[in-house]
Amino acid sequence: MMTLQEQAASRGDPFAQLDLALSGARAPESEEPTQMRSEAIVWTCKICFCKDAQRLLRDGMWYWACDTCGTKLNAEEIAVAATQTQSFNTPSLQAPKGPHRQVKIFDHEQLMRVVRTRDAITGDSGDKRRIEVTLAKLLEQDEARPLALPGPAYEATLEELSHAFPAFDRVISEVVAPSLSILAAGGFVRPAPVLLVGSPGIGKTFFLQSLATALAIPLVKQDMSSTTTGASLSGLGIHWANSSPGSVFRALAFGKPNCPAVANPLFLLDELDKCAGDQRFDPLGPLHALLEEESAGAFEDESLPGVTFNVAEVRWVATANSVRGIPAPILSRFHIIEIEDPTRSERIELAERIFASAVRAMRLREFADAMPDSMLDRAAEMPPREFKRISQMAVGRALARGDFQPRSEDFEIRGPVPKHKMGF
Repeated sequence: MMTLQEQAASRGDPFAQLDLALSGARAPESEEPTQMRSEAIVWTCKICFCKDAQRLLRDGMWYWACDTCGTKLNAEEIAVAATQTQSFNTPSLQAPKGPHRQVKIFDHEQLMRVVRTRDAITGDSGDKRRIEVTLAKLLEQDEARPLALPGPAYEATLEELSHAFPAFDRVISEVVAPSLSILAAGGFVRPAPVLLVGSPGIGKTFFLQSLATALAIPLVKQDMSSTTTGASLSGLGIHWANSSPGSVFRALAFGKPNCPAVANPLFLLDELDKCAGDQRFDPLGPLHALLEEESAGAFEDESLPGVTFNVAEVRWVATANSVRGIPAPILSRFHIIEIEDPTRSERIELAERIFASAVRAMRLREFADAMPDSMLDRAAEMPPREFKRISQMAVGRALARGDFQPRSEDFEIRGPVPKHKMGF
């Protein structure tokens, strides 16, 4: 007779398979495909005030425990957490809409080997539990991720994008269109990493957001100006107390909220020239391997020793105001394209698109997505980031007044109030 643990494993439960692997037993093969579950609940630990708990299996029994200190939740706490969480179960990992092919990203046999040898990797119980949970989630999913492919009308889509962003025509014609043509013909290609160099406020980030939307692929943004170590990209090693996977691993392993993982997301390294930090923890260090075709096929996150995964299909795009300060070995890995400053008419068109995009993002169907004509000239002089922020304020002011159409005064922002010195 099978134990509860073996029965759970026979149903394809990766947590049970994980425990069997640790005990040296062989996990029965699953007859049905496993489903991806949400293993986090809304809860606050009374001991360490951590807000995350994990569902674990021990001795054939499931229980919930604090992700930081390991304190178990009682039945009442689980019931309360369940009422605050939409569901413990989510649909299985789905392929993105549109055509796709599969690319192997992880190797289940390798994951199981790491599980069996975890005692040799680290002696810290917290790290062991984190590694177990992470690998269990990976074992729930397929080894492959869908490769998002261009749709039948991709050429027309790129033409519209080029018309909307004339300053970025070279990016589309030299990099995006050729790679999509190869994919559409049934081939495989590693898109050349691109570095967009141009003045601040010309819409580099907004263009890349629009490009990701047009290609129907996730956009993963890494703000390099606030990145001080390579851990943001390649994970923090297990010798650190707060060891955790990097953004590259998370994107390919689990995707983004409401956006399933794909093999070829668009990864944006924003403001690459403003990257700073202690050279002992070089923030750009991981890019030597991530941007190199030979090493990208087997990249290792530092928080998961022994686990390699395939990042060769990722689309890498970086932005910078200047190439000064960027190390030559990093620059040599990029196809560099200089973006010219847009004309006045192009700035006006950009501002109109930013405002319309801001309204759509707020899901206000009845609100007009066109700016007052009197605002066009002023909007053209504002940096895109600033104008997007002001647009959101203008929409709120109009709604507070009961209007669904903004006025020029809704965009007015007062300057800082001068501080008056006290005098006698």
